[in-house]
Amino acid sequence: MKAYRRESPEENFTLSENATVPIPQAGEALIKVLRAGICATDLEIIKGYKNGRVGTLGHEFVGKIVKINGFSDKFVVGTRVVAEINICCDKASISRCRTCQKEGNSN
Repeated sequence: MKAYRRESPEENFTLSENATVPIPQAGEALIKVLRAGICATDLEIIKGYKNGRVGTLGHEFVGKIVKINGFSDKFVVGTRVVAEINICCDKASISRCRTCQKEGNSN
């Protein structure tokens, strides 16, 4: 897969043509990214304002599920999804994030 990433804080971001495709763990899904947005945070990282960040740019994206590891009663392979990975659940402490609490969902 292609990814614009930085492996360590000392490196610049580069386009990787052969980035490793992750294997979904139990209860996770693998999403093929169809389109990704570059937001203001990504631009700040590229310009060096948020030094030390590593990983892949483009955390706001749309894609489709290509693999599900385990049972899901909400999703099937082929489902189109959107994601914003800066919103996450703090499973370690309260088992429900503020977004889940507000919407009545659980992890």
